Amino acid sequence: EFDIVSGISRTGGSADPLNNVERVIVAAPTPGVWTVRVRGPDVPVGPQGYAIAANGGFFPAMETTELAPDGPAPVLSVPKEGRPAPQSWDLGPMSPNPFRRSTSVRYVVREPAAVRVDVHDVRGRLVRTLVHRVVSAGEFRVTWDGRDEAGRRATPGIYFLRLTAPGFERSVKGVLLR
Repeated sequence: EFDIVSGISRTGGSADPLNNVERVIVAAPTPGVWTVRVRGPDVPVGPQGYAIAANGGFFPAMETTELAPDGPAPVLSVPKEGRPAPQSWDLGPMSPNPFRRSTSVRYVVREPAAVRVDVHDVRGRLVRTLVHRVVSAGEFRVTWDGRDEAGRRATPGIYFLRLTAPGFERSVKGVLLR
């Protein structure tokens, strides 16, 4: 429930099945981990879908997607009319490589799927999750800023960026310089 007089949200209220935009404002949030859950009783599969946007002075932000156990996986977007879906999965090389500040990689998704893009060190330990969500078929680019999940600069060395999706897994190697 949104209190228009105070300009902040209050717990309680009633469900709004008509509007596709909802707003939550917390005036003085306490430091710590916050979880946002969205219950979409009638999210149509189609070009609109839904999204959650959060803004403010927080870091690191971590995105996760939990799919409802019943019903189809949500599709965030669909290919434009006349543009065929990609015929195969792909993960390009890191660019630039080697790199000092950041590197990016292009990846191609053949069909709507739950996708993860993770950064691992040479020992196989997870350094950072860059993507963890359902995406539509298409071509995407993700950038790694050379930081771990806590926002600290990763130590110089060799890293592997791994794309995983149902039935597909591929890794590329990159070198972070001082």
